[in-house]
Amino acid sequence: MKEIITNKTENLLKNKVNFYLQLPYKIKVQALSDKDGGGFFANYEDFPFIIGDGETELDAINDVKKAFAFVIEQDLKEGKFIKLPSQKNYDLNDDKKVNISISISQKFLDLIDKITNNRSEFFENAANIIYSFNNLNPSKIK
Repeated sequence: MKEIITNKTENLLKNKVNFYLQLPYKIKVQALSDKDGGGFFANYEDFPFIIGDGETELDAINDVKKAFAFVIEQDLKEGKFIKLPSQKNYDLNDDKKVNISISISQKFLDLIDKITNNRSEFFENAANIIYSFNNLNPSKIK
C-alpha cells in the first residue's frame, strides 16, 4: 500500500513539474567571449539565478532547462511558492484592458491576496496559463 501511495505522490509531483515546464517563461541566451571561456550562457528572465551554459545556444538552453526542472521539483517538494511567468512574456496582441465583475468565495479571494497584491494581474495570468497549458494561442481567439 505504501508503494502505491509513493507512486501516486511521485506522479503528482512529475505532473506539477511538467505544468511549470510548459509555461511561457522567457529564456535569455548570450554568447560568451573567449576570455570568459566561449560558448553560450542562458538564464530565465523570471529566475535570473537559474543558469546554464554550453558550447552552442541549444546546449545552453537545454542545460538551463534541466536546472529549472530541478529547482521547480525541489521548490514543490518544499512547498515553496513558484512565480508565474512575467506578464511581459505573453504576446496577446491586445493593449485594451476591460473591467469585469465576477463572483468568487471570500476564502478564495483571501488566498489570492496572500499571493499577490494585484488581483487583475492574477486572473489575467491564470487565464494565460490555462491557454498555454491547453496549447491554445490567445492571439488567435476571435
